[in-house]
Amino acid sequence: VWASDDDTFEKLFNEWVELVLPEKFKSKNASETTKKLIENHALELWRNIPADKITSQMVAKLLHNAKKLKGDEPLSAATKHKLLSGLNSVFVSGKNWGYLNTNPCEGIQLQSPPKISYKTWNIKQLNIYLDSIKNSKYYVPIFILATTGMRRGEVLGLQWQDFQNDCLVLRRAKD
Repeated sequence: VWASDDDTFEKLFNEWVELVLPEKFKSKNASETTKKLIENHALELWRNIPADKITSQMVAKLLHNAKKLKGDEPLSAATKHKLLSGLNSVFVSGKNWGYLNTNPCEGIQLQSPPKISYKTWNIKQLNIYLDSIKNSKYYVPIFILATTGMRRGEVLGLQWQDFQNDCLVLRRAKD
């Protein structure tokens, strides 16, 4: 178990970034977002604190007081969940590596993010829209987005060789 005052949260975080972060997230964007959240909130506060001295109360306070970087508005519930998930991964790794006895994120409950309900077009409305843009250079990507459920980055990553035997094969995505 870590016992030295040199074994700071920053040291644990840096090891996590090197060894766990690249494996944990499928997309570079999600990985970078989580890393930045932890850097901007936890690392700023806990950089030189021994990792095994960080308590559940400190994590709860961090989440309660976290503000958006621009302005004084609190982080959204969804962003707090991302931050807690990232911190939990850091501390789980520290515990698994034998650096910590406990994970200070265990037992922390956050308010659930609000459920978002989306209004979507029906088939008739979609066809009217697609018909109105049929001469646009964006028709094909918009048609693919509207009819497949693919994400924007997945459509932007498509190449002609991805169309095979009347099938579309997803091989890559753009961030």
